[in-house]
Amino acid sequence: MTIRHLVVVGGTWERRWGILGSVAAHPAVTAGWRTHWIDYPASYGTPLSVTASVTLGADALTRSLVRVAGQQTEIAVLGFSQGAMVVETALRSMHDSQTVENLGVLNRIRYVGLCGNPYRAAGDQVGPDPGGYGIVGPLAPRGVVPIVRPRAWENFALPGDLISSCPDDSLIRLIYPFTRMMSPHLLDQWANDVLAKLNLTWLWRNVPETRTVSGLPRLLRRLHTDVDAAYQYLTTGVHGRYGIQDVAGRTPAQHIIRALQEVEAS
Repeated sequence: MTIRHLVVVGGTWERRWGILGSVAAHPAVTAGWRTHWIDYPASYGTPLSVTASVTLGADALTRSLVRVAGQQTEIAVLGFSQGAMVVETALRSMHDSQTVENLGVLNRIRYVGLCGNPYRAAGDQVGPDPGGYGIVGPLAPRGVVPIVRPRAWENFALPGDLISSCPDDSLIRLIYPFTRMMSPHLLDQWANDVLAKLNLTWLWRNVPETRTVSGLPRLLRRLHTDVDAAYQYLTTGVHGRYGIQDVAGRTPAQHIIRALQEVEAS
């Protein structure tokens, strides 16, 4: 008898089941899948840095996958926002390790669904291209996935969501490098990480308009565009609409439910 496990990883400061609750609680899912919530800090600066939080989350997810995997099991993994970072970090690390145990686990994964993914590669999404790519930047090129069923790896990204669909040249991308180590408990590490970037080489590489006075008008235009984008992001709450906003005829949550049903039927 096949046992199916649905493993869900929430986003920053989310509680069980967070934005993906409509999937985990759907009758068509609960009837065929055993649901698992990954407990990890899921923080961004309070109490832990996002870097530490993702590392702990990836470790917790890896342990959970190893625990539930077996010869008669099928696994689906879902991640939202920071949870998508956790999923990518864990699965790609398991693949890179090339251990028999980890590769065996990855072979049991039938579906991966990521919503609002900060690691989304450009053009990697279900439905119309929302533009840009994840605010942190892709861990791997489009289509390079750590599971043996690449068509079962789906990214859902909404237009205007600066977390998953940040414009290529947006200055908003510079927020993450300066805050990735932010934590009240490790102020020295955060300070060292920030100070390492406070030099002209880093500035000129990331904001080339500052190299010459003639570039300042373009810099001002970029700032104006980014302020407008940030305003739309904050006022629409688009990052929290993956359960209700339509993408290619269905909400991302509905797409995921249908994919899980297809796994059961296959």
